[in-house]
Amino acid sequence: MPSKAAVFLSALFLVAPLAGYGQTVIRTDFSAQWVRVTNNARGSGELPPNWTDNSNWANLTVRYQRLEEEGAPFLRMTVSELETGWGQLRHSMPRVAETAYYRLRVRARSGDELTASAGVRRNATPYNYLWQVSLAPVNRWQELTWYTRMSPADYDVGFYIAINGAGSFDLGAFLLEEMSEQQLLDEFTRNAEGLPKNLLRNTRFPLGLPAGWMLDRDSSDGDVVQSFNMYIFVPGHSPGKNCLL
Repeated sequence: MPSKAAVFLSALFLVAPLAGYGQTVIRTDFSAQWVRVTNNARGSGELPPNWTDNSNWANLTVRYQRLEEEGAPFLRMTVSELETGWGQLRHSMPRVAETAYYRLRVRARSGDELTASAGVRRNATPYNYLWQVSLAPVNRWQELTWYTRMSPADYDVGFYIAINGAGSFDLGAFLLEEMSEQQLLDEFTRNAEGLPKNLLRNTRFPLGLPAGWMLDRDSSDGDVVQSFNMYIFVPGHSPGKNCLL
C-alpha cells in the first residue's frame, strides 16, 4: 500500500473554501443542486452533485441531509438500524492512467465520533483499494489533509467514503487534486517555512528504536517495539530522509 500521512489543521472556518493548487480531480460544490437518493430502498434524503449512495448491499438504514451552519451547506450522513455492512458513498473519477501524486483535503466532524474509511477503490470485484486513509474527526469541524502517490491501474475506479458504525457523520468540504512532483515538493517547502528546527538528531525509526532511544525500564516489561511506515515518499531522497508531515 502506498505511504500516507495526515496533517491536522487546528484553525479553520466552515465557510472558507479549500484552496486548490493542483489539477482538480474532484471538488464538491455543496451549494449546488443536490440529488435525491433513489437507488436504495432503505436510503433517503439527498446528496451533493455526483455523489451516490453505495450501501444498498448492506443491512442498514441511511439518511442524507442537507444542513446549513453559518450560512454554509454541509452533508450529514446518519446510519441506523445497522445489522451488517456499513454506510457508503461513491463519487466517480477518471482511471489512474499513470503514476501520479495526489492531495486530499476534507472538512469533517462527527457528533458520535465515528471513524470513516476513504480512498480510491476499484468499482468491481475484488474491490481493492489503490489508496485508503482513515478519518477520525471529533465533535467539531476539522480540516484534514493527506498526500499520496498512486500507481496506474487498468480498471475503473471511484472515490469511496465508508462510515464505520451507527450514528452521524458530517462532511463540509471535499477536494481531491492531482499534483506534479514539483508542486508536491514546493508545498512541503512552504509548509516547513518558519517551523523550528528539530533539536534531536535521531528522529526517524525505519528499523525500530535507534541509538539514544529506549523504553522505560520501570514499566515496559512485555512491550514489543513495532515499526509502521507513516511517511510519504519524496523523489530524490533516500528512504531514511522521507518527509514526515
